[in-house]
Amino acid sequence: MSQLKTILPIIALSMVGNLCAVSNAQMRHLEDRVDALEKKRGTNGSMVNPPARPVVRDGVNLWIQAEALAMRATEDGLQYVVREDLNTDTELGGRVKNVSYDWDWGWRVGIGYNLPHDGWDILANYTSFRSGTSKVAHAGATTTLLDTETATFWPSSALEMNRAKAYTTLNFRYLDLQMGREFFVSKWLTLRPYLGARGLWNQRHTRNHYNHVGVTTFQLRDKAHLWYHAWGLLTGLDTQWGVGMGWSVYGQLDLSLLFGRQGIREVQNQFGPGASEFPVLNVRDVWTSVRLMADLAAGIRWDKLFCNDAYRIRLQLGWEQHFLQGFSKKLFFSDNNITNAFTLTHGDLAISGLAFQVRFDF
Repeated sequence: MSQLKTILPIIALSMVGNLCAVSNAQMRHLEDRVDALEKKRGTNGSMVNPPARPVVRDGVNLWIQAEALAMRATEDGLQYVVREDLNTDTELGGRVKNVSYDWDWGWRVGIGYNLPHDGWDILANYTSFRSGTSKVAHAGATTTLLDTETATFWPSSALEMNRAKAYTTLNFRYLDLQMGREFFVSKWLTLRPYLGARGLWNQRHTRNHYNHVGVTTFQLRDKAHLWYHAWGLLTGLDTQWGVGMGWSVYGQLDLSLLFGRQGIREVQNQFGPGASEFPVLNVRDVWTSVRLMADLAAGIRWDKLFCNDAYRIRLQLGWEQHFLQGFSKKLFFSDNNITNAFTLTHGDLAISGLAFQVRFDF
């Protein structure tokens, strides 16, 4: 019994020593992967996936960011005229002319806060992009133009025109509210999964003018307004792959399902000799729909701490792609008679381009 009393303290001291050794080894491993602030917050050697935030020392844990966007939109269903080749043997042969957007500028601003619980953060981000373009088509010596808006009544020249012009304006805006957590997976890799909500306000205006110049002059003006206003859930993942010297590569992917109201209104007016106006149609269609929106981004960034690690500045440049399923709609009538049923076409909207961000943590 006396021997057992002697052995038990020795065993207990040995176990404590082993635990301390494991704890110290884990702490040394943690210190190799995180900076001084994370080491201070992550003193527990059993910590899993140590948080990568906050990054500044003794700050208010806020950050602001602003981005300049240079992007181009692509959209289905923006054909406005057919250039018919009169030399073909077929009844109708030629080329469909489509509206294509130009490169335009947009912007994005955001404000974030690092929560005191477990390295979580919240972010509000607002994006605005506006694009407009116009295209013109002329008939030639061996070509003529045919209207794609077949609800109108043209004179005996079938639907032939001498000139067609299309104006298109896109207004693309959305607001993201996110809650996420950025954490270390390894010394040089961080992940930030997040959940949140998105609000989308999207509008597209088109104006097509068709001219027939002959013995008499006729003009058709077609105006269409398409909109989609929706809210929905958002989820995504941000990644940062460290290179060294403050440089890293980043990647972002998120998905959202948006529930809202979508509608289209189309108005046509025909102008004859003496500028007399003849209303052709005024159609409005509104419905409820759920749309999928996906966003993908990748690029390079540079981070710098200064003033004794009290502040951080980030510069990043990347490529972004945004995809909205089923947004593009257009009314088409079955023939040259407005009493017949119409067809509502279905297409997608995508926006791609460069994004330059400046971010400040304090």
